[in-house]
Amino acid sequence: MNSFTLARLACAVALTQVSFCCAQDKTMNNMPTVITLSTLLEEMVTPDVVARWPLPAFTVKQASSYDRARVAPDKPGWFANNDGSNYIRVEQHDGREEKVMMEADGPGAIVRFHMTSSGALNAPIRIYLDGATTPTLEWANADLTKSSLSVGEPLLVPEPPPGGGEHGAAVLYLPIPYKRHCKVTIEEKDREHPGGRYYHINYRTYSPGTKIETFSAASLDNARPTISRVCQLLENPPSPPTTKAVTLNQMLGAGAEVALDLPVGPSAVRQLELSVGAGLSPEVREQALHSVVIRATFDGEVESIWCPVGDFMGSAVGARPLNSWYRTVDEHGNGVCRWTMPYQKRGRFTLQNLGNHSVQVKMTARSGAWIWDEYSLYFHCNWRQQVQIPARPLRDWNFVTVEGRGVLVGDVLSVYNLIPQWYGEGNEKIWVDGESFPSHVGTGSEDYYNASWAPNPVYQTPFASQPRLDEQGTQGQNVYTRSRNLDTVPFDKSLQFDIEISTWKDSPVDYATTAYWYGAPGSICNIAPQPDEARRPVAVLAAPLVVQNSLEMESLPIVSQTAGLGVETQSMGNFAGTWSGNAHLLVRGKRVGDYVELAIPAMGASPRRVTLYATRAYDYGILKFTVNDQRVDNIFDGYAPNPTPLVPISLGVFTPKDGRLLLRAELEGTNPQSGGDRYLAALDAVVVSPQ
Repeated sequence: MNSFTLARLACAVALTQVSFCCAQDKTMNNMPTVITLSTLLEEMVTPDVVARWPLPAFTVKQASSYDRARVAPDKPGWFANNDGSNYIRVEQHDGREEKVMMEADGPGAIVRFHMTSSGALNAPIRIYLDGATTPTLEWANADLTKSSLSVGEPLLVPEPPPGGGEHGAAVLYLPIPYKRHCKVTIEEKDREHPGGRYYHINYRTYSPGTKIETFSAASLDNARPTISRVCQLLENPPSPPTTKAVTLNQMLGAGAEVALDLPVGPSAVRQLELSVGAGLSPEVREQALHSVVIRATFDGEVESIWCPVGDFMGSAVGARPLNSWYRTVDEHGNGVCRWTMPYQKRGRFTLQNLGNHSVQVKMTARSGAWIWDEYSLYFHCNWRQQVQIPARPLRDWNFVTVEGRGVLVGDVLSVYNLIPQWYGEGNEKIWVDGESFPSHVGTGSEDYYNASWAPNPVYQTPFASQPRLDEQGTQGQNVYTRSRNLDTVPFDKSLQFDIEISTWKDSPVDYATTAYWYGAPGSICNIAPQPDEARRPVAVLAAPLVVQNSLEMESLPIVSQTAGLGVETQSMGNFAGTWSGNAHLLVRGKRVGDYVELAIPAMGASPRRVTLYATRAYDYGILKFTVNDQRVDNIFDGYAPNPTPLVPISLGVFTPKDGRLLLRAELEGTNPQSGGDRYLAALDAVVVSPQ
């Protein structure tokens, strides 16, 4: 995330102060008289809005491509996983066959549109508003980034798949309001070979009589200045205006706790700053962020916050850097939380050290005025953890179940995975007010967190992030987080929020989840404090085998390569055998002559013996090598019926030049028995030793 200049920061703070004033005014005046694209955009950057029951009232539902074999928890198919290309119905429009993805009566607004595809993208998307026979919005294909909206990040965020390629993966947060009706369709141009379509469309339905200005080209043009300002604020969230601050800063002994009383209300905490374990080693601090919990009570209600500090801040185990709209964590694990937390009379935060060592803690709560009324809600944050959960049979994991009125605003999913196999096939399911079938059913954990075709590298956006991924194959610690903005989920009587535990392989997993929600006075949830789980040592991956005195090929700098050649680190934990570092450098060759050059560090001028370790497999080609432009006699045939690790190749003796040895691996052909792609190759490790 880019830093503000002083001028931009001053501007952003001023704009945010206006937003906060507007939020208070809207509460007194029952919100805007007409909901428009611009008012919805303003709502996105007004943090106070989520801390009140919405006026006018609305519900939020999700249309998606989930497997329609899912009917009920007690029926076969509840965990069916054919989650692509499922639609409401098929219609004919002027000779076109259009498949209906979403349809709803107004007044309402689309507030999130996530889309990704497998196969061809030749599939136009159309949005019809208020019963019109011609679409208000139209995409030429299934890539949401290819449109005339001219809206950039973070309102329209591309989601590059981890393996490359064109999947049209993106999420659109630009709101699309409509007065009477909305329908979203897709047309497969190639009906014989349609692509796989995975989509979520979250939409609000307002109470009858709510006045809406339907989205149009004119309203979009009028909103351009607002769009620019909102994008700026979302990517650079400023500190909200506050008038009072209280701080504690002390050493907290093992088993001890310390409280911070808030100023007399009515008031609202608008920024909470937390630092735990300053000066400790990264490993010890990681445990401290797990074993020091934050608690909070407001107005004598049941304790509404109980959560390890790292999870509360949104980046969970190890508190990796996080840049989001409501939460920021720096590289040292220091966090800033911008959830608005109102109270009528009094409030208290408590830090409790459940660990075995004394820890330095610092907490500052910055608060300001709040008009307490019957729509005001208390902030809640609840955490639960379970280790060694069997992957079979498939099951639903409960984030939280709430009784009472409130609004779901975000969550954190932290998974410790024992094996390098994807753990997140499971879909989210959200039941609101006792409905018989959940109004939100997803298409996989990665889609829920705006990360199509997982596992993705670490990424950061205002509303969804993956701050931690230990291994590309998802072995070890994995952390996703999502905060809801216009797609918050209000509930009048109850809410149940689950996610399926559905892994590729039958291997146990550890799950820790955090739910952020607001509740009216008297609202309660089913999650009890878990001090024993907070005390539990943080799971750490055992170090993988590494060839003695070797350098990992995937860690070496690539000097040059064939244009367009795919070169990537591939985790090998899901294959039989042992690879150095549990991974190798995969070269996705396509033809003879494809090459990659890597720089091997080698200081001094004495000759060195170079031994390369490579992988064989059924779809690998034949490699030839040069070192510092000297041809190597040995040719390496990479074919084998099954993956074969750590095949040694003696390259010879060479003299370093400019502190390095330049290794070039080039495809010379392929074995007649090779199948599949036939020209792949993989380099694992290299040993450079004295002659």
